[in-house]
Amino acid sequence: MTNASFKIGDKVELKSGGPPMTVDYVHTSSKNVTCRCVWFVVTEPHREMHSADSLRRANLRRTCSS
Repeated sequence: MTNASFKIGDKVELKSGGPPMTVDYVHTSSKNVTCRCVWFVVTEPHREMHSADSLRRANLRRTCSS
């Protein structure tokens, strides 16, 4: 995946592991692309900037319980 392929709303995760996150801002400079990602712990939002090179698309499965 190339850096330019991440956009706001994409579900991502760190290549090194961690919680699923949503991209809510993308900054492109002449040298790199960074994404601000948001995730929640219970109801508290957390935000952090990550290099796009450190991210991959999250492999999320939807489940339904009866």
